[in-house]
Amino acid sequence: MANVPIREKVKRIMSSASDGSRYSETSKRAGLYILYTLFAAAALLLAALAAGLVQTGHYIGSAVVLLAGAAIGYVLVQLIRA
Repeated sequence: MANVPIREKVKRIMSSASDGSRYSETSKRAGLYILYTLFAAAALLLAALAAGLVQTGHYIGSAVVLLAGAAIGYVLVQLIRA
């Protein structure tokens, strides 16, 4: 399970953030949603770039960009599940 260390780190960060009273839960939740939105936007931008590369005939570059977008999407899903 490659995602176990990442999941444990996220849980540790969330527990330390929830234990502190420096920031309210609403602001923490809003920051997390902003992070999710940025990851989703990056994945969609890379997918659009890959589609443009396919249209111009750059198939290898498109595959590399699409794999990078898929990796970002995978990280996003793992962050949401944690």
